[in-house]
Amino acid sequence: EVAAFVYPFGGKGKASDSVTVTVKDARTLRGTELLNDTVIDFYIKYTACEILSEEQREGCHFFSTFFWKKLSLESTPEARHAAVAKWTRNVDIFKKRFLFVPICNDLHWTL
Repeated sequence: EVAAFVYPFGGKGKASDSVTVTVKDARTLRGTELLNDTVIDFYIKYTACEILSEEQREGCHFFSTFFWKKLSLESTPEARHAAVAKWTRNVDIFKKRFLFVPICNDLHWTL
């Protein structure tokens, strides 16, 4: 796949926090195409970094589109916790005002 761009622009931030949007991903923004997880992840990161103030960002935690997929694959509460425990090891989600979990169900995105 050919990369259309990498966000954050200009190589800011850690590589693990970046989103690479390919030409194929960008094409999902056309007409009646269905948005894919990469486009959703990009827009969430863009919104958090470019639109929200530092104070607003501090009160929020944004999960990637893969969080719900990983969580929903497991059948028991223990297995669900084990599957996603590392996703929040560096953040205290109980100190956040808002948690954003993008979910795709039956081709429809919710947040």
